[in-house]
Parts: sequence; C-alpha cells; structure tokens
Amino acid sequence: MSFAALFMLLIIAQTSQGLTWFNAHRRCPKGWSWFSGHCYFFSKEKATIKDAITKCAYAVEGGRLAEVGGPREDKWLKLQIKIRGMNRVWMGASDISDEGKFLKLSNAKSIKYTNWGKGQPDDYKTEDCVELLDRGTWNDRNCVYKDFFICEQA
Repeated sequence: MSFAALFMLLIIAQTSQGLTWFNAHRRCPKGWSWFSGHCYFFSKEKATIKDAITKCAYAVEGGRLAEVGGPREDKWLKLQIKIRGMNRVWMGASDISDEGKFLKLSNAKSIKYTNWGKGQPDDYKTEDCVELLDRGTWNDRNCVYKDFFICEQA
C-alpha cells in the first residue's frame, strides 16, 4: 500500500466524519488551531470582553468568543491555554441580561454544559462574564477586566 493511501485510511479511521476532518482542518485561517470541526484563535493580548467580541468578529467571518459545548472541548481548551501560558481567558457566555442565567453571547441561548469552579458563579462585585481558568474550571468575572480570549469559528 502506498504512503498516500495509508495516510488517507488513517484520516478516515480517526474520525467518524471521514474526509470532513481533513477539509475542515485545511479551512482554518493561518494562526488558528483546529479541533473537532472548529477553528480556534488564542489571543496574545488581553482585552475587555467587549473588545474581545469585536476582535473575534473582525478576525474571520463567523468569528465569535469560544462557546464550550462539552467536556472534551473544555479539556482541550484548558490544555491549550496552559501550553500558551494563559492563566484566564474570556469565553462566550454571560448572565448580564438575567442574573444567574448564563447565555451564549452569539445567539442568547442557554448554555447546556458548564464547568464552574467551587463556589462559582458567585457574582462577586457584579461578575457577569465567564472566563476559563488555567486550572480548567470556569469563573464569573466583571466584564471590564482584561483577559486573554479565545475566538472560535464553526
């Protein structure tokens, strides 16, 4: 079997989506990372959540702050921020419109998966935005602070 044929079989075997994985990976913009059908950009600068939302939207068509859909994605993002030396990053969720009811920033739908740290969310000093900490848990934080951020493109 040729190397090319073996390579294609390996790609097909490693994903239930077949060549979709290969094509999705090739569509990520330069400087972005691929994971499970999505492209991610990890900022090198800190910004308020408002500025982070704007930067993600302008970075690429369909860009938004990362919205964690499940434990696998959450674990991968935690690993990525640890590798990059980021201690906290903004995520695309907030309860600013209704205290205690966290919604996705992209479409105002309820978030289904959460990974809050012990005692969180606590709304200490009006904390309405969500950040991922390098220890892997989530925290609510005042939206005016500057954090690193992760952009996502589906």
